[in-house]
Amino acid sequence: MKLFILKDRERDLEAAIAKNIKGDYIYSYPPRQTYSSEHPELPALAIDSVHQFNVLNLYFHIPFCRQICSFCNLYAMKSENEEMHTNYVTTLLKEFDNLLPLINEKRIRTIYIGGGTPSLLSLSNFERLFVKITSLSIEKSAEIALEVAPDTVEEIKFTHLKELGLNRVNLGFQTTEDTELKEINRKHGNYQLHKAFDIIKKVNIPNTCIDLIYGFPNQSTQNWLTSLQTVIQFNPETICIYPLTLRPNTGFSAKGYTSVDGFSQYEKFVLANDLLIGSGYRRETNVRYIKDGGGYKQKENHWRLENILGFGAGARSYLWNCDTRNGYNLVARKNVLHEYIQHVEMGINPIADGFVLNWEERKRKAVILGLHSLNRAWYKEIFGNDVINDFGEELLFLRNRELINIFPDSINLTEDGIKYRDLIAEFFFSDQVISLLKALP
Repeated sequence: MKLFILKDRERDLEAAIAKNIKGDYIYSYPPRQTYSSEHPELPALAIDSVHQFNVLNLYFHIPFCRQICSFCNLYAMKSENEEMHTNYVTTLLKEFDNLLPLINEKRIRTIYIGGGTPSLLSLSNFERLFVKITSLSIEKSAEIALEVAPDTVEEIKFTHLKELGLNRVNLGFQTTEDTELKEINRKHGNYQLHKAFDIIKKVNIPNTCIDLIYGFPNQSTQNWLTSLQTVIQFNPETICIYPLTLRPNTGFSAKGYTSVDGFSQYEKFVLANDLLIGSGYRRETNVRYIKDGGGYKQKENHWRLENILGFGAGARSYLWNCDTRNGYNLVARKNVLHEYIQHVEMGINPIADGFVLNWEERKRKAVILGLHSLNRAWYKEIFGNDVINDFGEELLFLRNRELINIFPDSINLTEDGIKYRDLIAEFFFSDQVISLLKALP
């Protein structure tokens, strides 16, 4: 991760904005690049985190894909081998069973099955997973979500998944343009996107989210506009627009695509923001736009500091005391899977690395992830202090630069603040986190 806000934070932020620098999308804090394996206390801290609250959110990671997309830096591996998938689900459920006595004490608010391409799983493997899920104390309004690749959508499978409780689908379109689909290493074309959406709507999944990415190589403004217009015509409940983040050991990095023009990225964001709002969508964050019935509850709960407990190879947990991860390696992908399976089968906690959160880092996490619209009473209830008292100098600077508004009950990003949200997030990184990121090769 490249940092732009360093020692002289006010000057660095103003300079980055003046130069139209587009910071990386910040969806968690601290960033995963700060994770370390030098924390043997992580498993105990994770358990203690779950003990502290009556509610819990669950994440299940299914790392298998038909192909690895050129932009992807998440833990995933190519496999359509059903036997491998079945054996993996067996291990995943064993990991889950190891914590079942603790989980059974909690009200489950959201469940997210992500990846990878979890929609590759057979219906029988989904049934095994859902039998376990539905035995829990799940809130009536719980979000049960699945990440879906368009070329894996089958009517029979998704009809049954809805009957099992699925109520949110995350369709990873990324683009609707055939040339760009080929560029990102997708094996399907635009036709498959339409077919997938039609099936999801026929099955009547209540909340369909479509993801788009801007910043692909040679992506013209017109191509981006066409993708937006096409998706808006589908009229899903949720649309997410993500700026392309470039990382090492991806298909794009192998092709030498290592930087995106910031001016062009901001131009595409403004275009998308105006078009989506003008089409009747409400902006929830700088990436998510919704209509009635839309949203992303697990991410909302994560950003409100609720516990997200992850299971599976490469899964991350975002918890009160720590963030953890069950392995990560984009060079030796199979090693992560084998080590995960070996540890679970031996009864060893599969956590490989993570970050221990102290009180100061927890406050920064609350501000960084919540600054889009930060409830001051909520912050004070958690930390015993008004956020102005904790971060007054930073907040006043941002207000004077017309990047935030400070109200008696909340702090909100302005229109410019939304635009530069990811740079503003860096503005609140701790010295410790900056030091760890700067030390990376």
